Formats: sequence, structure tokens, C-alpha cells
Amino acid sequence: MTLAFFFVYPTILIFSTLIALGELIERPLFKARIEKWQKILFCVFFLPLLAIGMLCGLAGMGSSDHFRTEHGIIGLVTAVLATLAVGAYLIENSLRPKISMNRKWRRVHMMVNYTDIFLCQAVLMLSGFALPDGIDDFQVMSLCGTRHISTSLSFSVGMMVAFIWNSAMAAMTLQWWLVRRASEDKPPGKMWLLVSRIFRRNTDTCEDDG
Repeated sequence: MTLAFFFVYPTILIFSTLIALGELIERPLFKARIEKWQKILFCVFFLPLLAIGMLCGLAGMGSSDHFRTEHGIIGLVTAVLATLAVGAYLIENSLRPKISMNRKWRRVHMMVNYTDIFLCQAVLMLSGFALPDGIDDFQVMSLCGTRHISTSLSFSVGMMVAFIWNSAMAAMTLQWWLVRRASEDKPPGKMWLLVSRIFRRNTDTCEDDG
């Protein structure tokens, strides 16, 4: 579950943000290739790790009441929100061909996009609360092997995971802000023009170096 929600899921969100930012600055990335890797991460890693984590949690609790602890309740809510986020993402993709038809579809797509971003942020936030509660449950169950894990190794892995988690949070927030500023209903502001100019300049520099 830790790998699923603190490594695989944030990586998928970062990939999605890269696609959106590339389209905003009119420098699209390899969209098809990135979406392919998103599907691989989601189907091959995220879903199996989520299922294995829930099964291990249920088996570890034994005959005690399931989904009664804080970790069990928050973990269940997080899994449900992650499922809803996937549904919102699929709906958003299905609405993209209709954006150019009229302003109504653009507003619907924007609302679905905001809902998707909110659900993704909620999943990241709740997973941050579920992790320490899960560690407490592990201590109660006294699983063999957990006491022999190196503290320095745990701290190093935790720092790496926290960096990926924070990067996903920052990327989703940046995507929401830039998409809102780049709305066709509003004229571009000075901050948006500055950010777009910086991104364009960096992209042109990379192309010249290549």
C-alpha cells in the first residue's frame, strides 16, 4: 500500500501534469508514450499493490474487527476516492474531443478536471494520514521482521517517498493554477505571460543544445 500510494500513484499524477503543462506552453511532450506508461504503472503496479496491501491488512488483523481502526477506515476511504479519481480521469478524456464544439462542453470539461484534481489531492492527503496509523497497527500485530528493519534505511526511504509525494502535490497545484489562468474566458494575466515566457525560453534552449 505504501508503494502504491506514495510512489506509483504520485508518479502517475506527475506524468499527467507533465502532459497538461506541455499542452499549455504549446510544447507537447510524447503524450502517447507517457499515457502508455501511465497505464502500465496503474494496471501492472498500482492495482496489484493496492489489492495485495488490502489482503495483507485483512490477514494481519486476523479474527479482529476489520475497518474499525483509524488506518482501516482512512485506507478504505482513500481506496474509494482513488477509484472515483480514475473514473473522473476517464470521463475527462472522453470529453476532450467535444471541447472544440461549444463553450458548454468546455465548462463541463473544466468542472470534471477540477473534480479530478480535487480527488487526487484528497487521495494524497489521506494517504499521508493513513501511513502513520498503519505503522501503529503493525506494532500492535507484532509482525516478524518489522523490528529488524534499519532505522537509517527507513528514514532514507521515507525521505525519498516524501519527495515524490510533495512533488505530486506541488505539480497538481501548479497544473490547477495554470489551467485556471489560461482559461479562454479570461485574458492572460501578467503572471501567466511571465510563466509561459520562462517555459518557452527553457524549451527553446534545450532544443538549441540538442
